[in-house]
Amino acid sequence: MRFLVTDTVDGPDNSSKCIRVRLNVGGNSGRGKNSRKRKDRGEKPYDSRGSDHWPQDLGKFLRFHLYKENKDTQDALGLIAKMLGIQPRSFGFAGTKDKRSVSTQRVTVFKQRANKLAALNEKLIGIKVGDFCYANEGLLLGQLYGNRFTITLRGVIAESDDIIKASAAALGKNGFVNYFGLQRFGSGLVPTHLVGATLLRGEWKAAVNMILDPREGDIL
Repeated sequence: MRFLVTDTVDGPDNSSKCIRVRLNVGGNSGRGKNSRKRKDRGEKPYDSRGSDHWPQDLGKFLRFHLYKENKDTQDALGLIAKMLGIQPRSFGFAGTKDKRSVSTQRVTVFKQRANKLAALNEKLIGIKVGDFCYANEGLLLGQLYGNRFTITLRGVIAESDDIIKASAAALGKNGFVNYFGLQRFGSGLVPTHLVGATLLRGEWKAAVNMILDPREGDIL
């Protein structure tokens, strides 16, 4: 049985894609080699369209820094993926960064050229990519040592600059209250500030029980 199949390949310039149409021959099931289920493909987790002839001397992953303003990690990478013509699953990162921030983080993408991503900087708004290198492994969630923050306070009102300086010095010396909220524990029947209090006291078992113990109305 003869039929047409299509795929996406690199275009004539760094930022374009072309749809390739060609004749293929399938079996009685009417399914060609490009219609195999993902579990049967060699590169399972990644979108490998247009990368059939990847150089053997290059790592399969392009590592780069992602800079973004007022966008969370998934939104930023989703936009870049759309512009590249690939699926967002091709990207890897160690953790998500808040939307309401100016943030940078390391990201990897499967079998993409550095010049193609660099060319997107002219079109991206509030997002930049750079500091490219190739690697043999992609990033996975949790592969990070931690986060570093610079916090800016705006609209501060005080009687004098000395009061502001003294407050900043006290904050640097004594720290601040670590609030526990919905982001960490959800909106269960047990108030999250009580869970946070048990954690501050080091009562780990009690905190776990407060979160996981069955409650009225639970479906067991």
